[in-house]
Amino acid sequence: MARALAQSLAPPRASDRAPAWLDAAQADAFRILLHTVRSHGAALCADPVGSGKTWLALAVAQAISHEPPVCFVPAPLVPQWEATARRLEVPIVAWSHSRLSLGRLPTVSPPFVIVDESHHFRRPSIRRYRTLAPWLVGRRVLLLSATPVVNNSQDLYHQLHLALRDDVLADAGQASMRNAFDRDTVPRALGRFAIQRVGTSVGPPRRERVEMVDSGAADLLPAIDVLALSSSADIAALVRTGLVQAAASSAAALLAALRRYRSLLRHAQDAAATGAIPNRRELRRLVGDASAQLVLWSLLDLTQEGYGELRVDDLPAVEALISEARRMADAPDAKAARLGEILRDQVPTLVFVTARESLAYLRHQLPDRWLAWCSGQRAGIGGTALSRRDVLSWFRPAPPVMRDQPGVPRTLLTTDVSAEGLDLQEAGRVVHYDLPWTEVRLEQRNGRAVRLGSHRAEVEIVRFLPGAEFERRIHQQGVLTRKAGLPSRHGLGPMVRHRWRWRREVAEAMPGPALTGHSAVEADIDGALAGIALERDGDPVASEVLWREGADNWTDEPAIVEARLLQAARSAAASLPTSAELRELLGSLCAPVRERLRDASARHVGDPSPRPTVLRVTGRLRALAARAARQRDGARLALLERTLAFCTAGHTAGEALLLDSLMTLDDEALLDRLPLLPEPPARLSALRPRMTGLIVFRRR
Repeated sequence: MARALAQSLAPPRASDRAPAWLDAAQADAFRILLHTVRSHGAALCADPVGSGKTWLALAVAQAISHEPPVCFVPAPLVPQWEATARRLEVPIVAWSHSRLSLGRLPTVSPPFVIVDESHHFRRPSIRRYRTLAPWLVGRRVLLLSATPVVNNSQDLYHQLHLALRDDVLADAGQASMRNAFDRDTVPRALGRFAIQRVGTSVGPPRRERVEMVDSGAADLLPAIDVLALSSSADIAALVRTGLVQAAASSAAALLAALRRYRSLLRHAQDAAATGAIPNRRELRRLVGDASAQLVLWSLLDLTQEGYGELRVDDLPAVEALISEARRMADAPDAKAARLGEILRDQVPTLVFVTARESLAYLRHQLPDRWLAWCSGQRAGIGGTALSRRDVLSWFRPAPPVMRDQPGVPRTLLTTDVSAEGLDLQEAGRVVHYDLPWTEVRLEQRNGRAVRLGSHRAEVEIVRFLPGAEFERRIHQQGVLTRKAGLPSRHGLGPMVRHRWRWRREVAEAMPGPALTGHSAVEADIDGALAGIALERDGDPVASEVLWREGADNWTDEPAIVEARLLQAARSAAASLPTSAELRELLGSLCAPVRERLRDASARHVGDPSPRPTVLRVTGRLRALAARAARQRDGARLALLERTLAFCTAGHTAGEALLLDSLMTLDDEALLDRLPLLPEPPARLSALRPRMTGLIVFRRR
């Protein structure tokens, strides 16, 4: 009976047989994901980097539909997805994120979609998000990301909102998923859709160490400090951070950043002479592709007079800095020398840098004639340019006879273009020559080597930390430390169980035959364990195990429930509870059951704060419905009532964008568009509570 209560906490699973190419752990995850996608229309698989999410996703796709799914993946991963799909004989349509950024969509119309590296869709303002979201309406979706939380809880919300309606958590007492995330209190019920296996073997163990060595540009920090940069303190801080981070990488990276900044200053000077304030579009047009490297410009608002004005009087100092940086850019420095010492042992190594200029600098500083390199634009080995695929193939699993041959590249020097999704298990070491701004990116880099399929006994992780003077200026280590804790705050990552993962782990810890009913055990405390399930049409919607201590004190605190379940399983049986005891226990359970049913009724109340667009659209629709009623136009009235039912329900991101598009239409165009809107959600039947078990604790 203790097993029955524990197993009632487990996530529901489909009964489908898993493909033979999944291992036992993947097969279980496959059945959980398959049930979630079928029941709710979407799921997020947040398994660790390198644990085989591609294989899992293709297994789910094969079970969902015979039609090839569309897989939206980063452009560098398209060949890898296509190769894996061919190997598993699962036809797919691979579509790159960059195509979405250009506003291009597939011509096919599949019922099932896979979005790989879904954390690239964490901001609804970007074009790829606004292109994809409406296209996903009405389709089942599987999101894949080992690192869905990058900066805050909104990252996770916007990914889920691509495929889940805002009222999807109403049965758990959250009328609006958007409001729940706004309060930064990710509800436990989110575990129905966010699936993460922690502790899954994802390749060899890692051994980590740090190196603290400054680049040759460290001597230029005082000169950067005295630059005024902007009349806005915030803008000046952003520009200075970009310059200092470039200096932390190499003198070559700082030289390139200073040259780009000099170009911007000159354009600002020319604009000021004509009385104009440069905006972002003009700066990009004037500076060209180089401006893309100064990503901080996307944060500036230069449309208001005087705001964020560039200090063109910095030009002489910038010119002097450029001269000094040019002198240092070709000279060896201690940081590059230390990297060369580390690479001497010939262990296959991935070296990640943030700036292309540092990559070019290291190509000339490292003595390895077989050095492989890969940036976003070019790739090669030594001085020979090759295709990116050919270069990376040397760091994928190879036959043992090939590993020790002369002329085999041992080091891959790369930017973050190789940081996601790629299988580079031949590497036995990952070096972070430059640190990124998020822990997510660090984990993505490590995951190229620490993943299933590696034959290494361990993988060494080396972090190059900039010295104290760099950290004092940009606080990069502090930012990384803060962001490293974000997943745990939202129920994800290896350090947290209390949100939802504990339920599955408790169920898995108590396998074996289970029996529902009531019983009693001898214990050192009086109390009771009770299992409750809320069902709709015979299917469980939610299940809980509660512990009673005292008269009417029922709690669902995970640590307490887990401890009492394990205690019950180890305890000796006691005499069965009497009819009077059972009546008293069931009576005391009425209050927590009513509370949960009351929370679930939030669906009937609706979103407590509908978006302004919804209010305006529904106002127009009601006016049109009143006119149709006066004209006795039954068909139009039925169409308007259907649309009103859709408008007042919860919406996915794509459905919300469809509603936004209605605001610009006149009444006739609006009426013509209504038949194209999605059907409103079906009216749900009432929830019914059911007991899943009861165990009474009797003090010895």
